[in-house]
Amino acid sequence: MIFDVNRFHFQSILQQQQDTSIRRLGELRDQIKLDRQAKEQLEVLHQKEMRNKNNRIEELTLQVRTSIFQRKLSNVFSLD
Repeated sequence: MIFDVNRFHFQSILQQQQDTSIRRLGELRDQIKLDRQAKEQLEVLHQKEMRNKNNRIEELTLQVRTSIFQRKLSNVFSLD
């Protein structure tokens, strides 16, 4: 009789632990999913920001080249 009570108690504790572990596993899977989604969103934003910065660099580079070219032309025509 005592053996049956202890066995039942032991099985109850094991079942509670298993339920807790299964629930925690589900929570961790959900957290991993959310973390992956957040990472993907950050990567997309980072890529967009990098494209914008690269476009700005190209724009400024073109402005500098244009300015240099205009100065050279100005110097050529002012020498005449």
